Amino acid sequence: MLKRIVFIIFIFTGYYAFPFNIYLANLNVYRGETSVEIIPEEEIATNLLLKKLKNVDYEGRLNIQLVLKNSFYEDKLTKSTVDASELSTLLNVDYILYGFIEKTNKYYNAEIRLFENETKSDKKTFYVKAELGDYDAVLTELSNKIINYLYDVLGISEYHKERKRGFGGIGVYTGAGYWFPISDWWNIMTGLANFEVGMNVIPITPIVRMRNFAFYNRVGFNVSYLLGKNKPHFLTSYFNSLQVKIPAEACFEIFYKHVFAVGFGPQLQIDILYQELLFDEPVVNATAAFSLFTSFSYEYWFGEKNRVGLGLNNIFDFTFYSDMFIDYKIQIYSIVRIPISDRKYSNRTNIFIKNKKSVKDDKTAEDKIEEDKIKEEDEKVNK
Repeated sequence: MLKRIVFIIFIFTGYYAFPFNIYLANLNVYRGETSVEIIPEEEIATNLLLKKLKNVDYEGRLNIQLVLKNSFYEDKLTKSTVDASELSTLLNVDYILYGFIEKTNKYYNAEIRLFENETKSDKKTFYVKAELGDYDAVLTELSNKIINYLYDVLGISEYHKERKRGFGGIGVYTGAGYWFPISDWWNIMTGLANFEVGMNVIPITPIVRMRNFAFYNRVGFNVSYLLGKNKPHFLTSYFNSLQVKIPAEACFEIFYKHVFAVGFGPQLQIDILYQELLFDEPVVNATAAFSLFTSFSYEYWFGEKNRVGLGLNNIFDFTFYSDMFIDYKIQIYSIVRIPISDRKYSNRTNIFIKNKKSVKDDKTAEDKIEEDKIKEEDEKVNK
């Protein structure tokens, strides 16, 4: 119980170190009848099942591993609760998946059990029966049952479904920081502050999603204001710049919380210069020019639902006056994500409380019905 609570805490806080150790032991693949031959593909059932499990758990939340080949148990089959208990104690792991696949003249009979080291008992048994020729289907069904059960018990089932749909919405951007001109402009002007507001569209489905990594693009519309002042020994002047930009960003998301973004886009820069003169009244000059910008940013997203992000942005502007105006901005910014999906994130704590009672039973009613069907089919075959 304590370990499951720890797992929920890890999810809420966004840390993805794995609080559980789940290992898959070597499966016992054997002939149910003497006339049956085990082919090479069936002999490596353990490795194939592990691959299927990792494909289903593609975000790597469960971190299921194979019993290491250099361990004491590398060639020993885990056939019973006693064997599983010895193995989990020897390796000091929390859970062991073990079991068998029986091949008869007509069927595959598969039974995989989840052993819990803390209680020294089997917590769940997964059954699959399929006709010969459907070997891949057997492993696929086993992996789906195992992962779905673990997700349900740990309270991340609905969250996982939502993550598969992506992390979409409208992001409201607010940033503030410092800026300064580069090259010759540095000699006459210094920056005071810059402010930026805007919005961007975060796609629902990333372009690439591989376990804990995702890649997606987002586009937006931002307005930025820069305030600058003359350097000492010059007549007093204030530089006001308004930038209207359309940013496009390539975003690299790691472990759902960390996003590195590279941005680029066009912008219109409108500059207003207030300048005091030595013998005349102050003058105000306004100019406008086309500009390009590039940015490099990092942001961290808070909370279970990834609704609020905080980041640091580095921006370079290139404005095409007769003498190119180049400036550098550094901003601390926030993004508040407004979901555009109708589906709601579920409360993982509630799911966990709802499903934890299933841990008490080794077999659910559905499993018992399935087991009875398998036994009935076996009896018909034997007759």
